[in-house]
Amino acid sequence: MNKLDGFFINPLLALSWDQCASHLRRMKQMDAKTVVLQWTTAHGYSVYPSSLYPSGWHHFDLIERILAHADELEMQVWLGLDACRTITEEHYDPTKSPASRCINTASELIELYGKHRSLTGFYIPFELDAPSRSLLEKITSHCHSLDKPVLCSILKPRLIPEGRHYEFNEQDQEWVAREKACIGNGLTLGKRL
Repeated sequence: MNKLDGFFINPLLALSWDQCASHLRRMKQMDAKTVVLQWTTAHGYSVYPSSLYPSGWHHFDLIERILAHADELEMQVWLGLDACRTITEEHYDPTKSPASRCINTASELIELYGKHRSLTGFYIPFELDAPSRSLLEKITSHCHSLDKPVLCSILKPRLIPEGRHYEFNEQDQEWVAREKACIGNGLTLGKRL
């Protein structure tokens, strides 16, 4: 069996785990050394006890549990930052921009969980939208000031939707054909910043 380097964990699914430790032990048994919690805040809520956001999905500290068990298992954990890129919020209130939310989340995560040796770095969870270079630079610069590296995904090339882009979906044959023409080989790679 080939070695498996790591897992992405969807926080909402992890909240339903009855035993966080048993899931992490199984990952470790598969030779996984890395866990990426995809995001920690989204749509104004958090999956941890936050002073910045209401706790909308949990009644316990999921991140503390994951990090404590990962410390014992000598695994690396990358914590995803804010997953919401609401353009209308940014337009009306710059303090609610995606960069601000990610920066605030990173600072709070370091304050709450910086003691854990398993906390390796941060993941920028903008898989569905192509982030601008300036947005990534702001977030990355702040995370580096906290002495943590940053991970983000490289997106497949695609069309920039205009107008009523929410109507574009997998059923729209013209959209699918154009997207396939842009994709080329269709590979999505990861990048460490």
